[in-house]
Amino acid sequence: MDRDDLLKQAEDFQKRMEEAEKALREKSVTAEAGGGLIAIEGFANGHVQNVFVDAAIYSQESRQMLEDLLKAAFNVFQEKVVEAARDVSQEVLRNQ
Repeated sequence: MDRDDLLKQAEDFQKRMEEAEKALREKSVTAEAGGGLIAIEGFANGHVQNVFVDAAIYSQESRQMLEDLLKAAFNVFQEKVVEAARDVSQEVLRNQ
């Protein structure tokens, strides 16, 4: 393999990585906790776009419960982000 081939491979890899990053920015991820009382929407790159709190939470006057549900929802969101990133990476590698 000569220098030109290596440069071409590096350029191809860089292009695939840019495509993967773009796909992660565009792939939606939603996570819920507490049976839908808390929902987080965002993208597979980890950017959170919206956090929804059901009005039923407010009537319970339970700050600790709200905090626990938010933590649970963010943890589910992060798990889904990792899963989406893995899926996009595998897709990029398959399309070599």
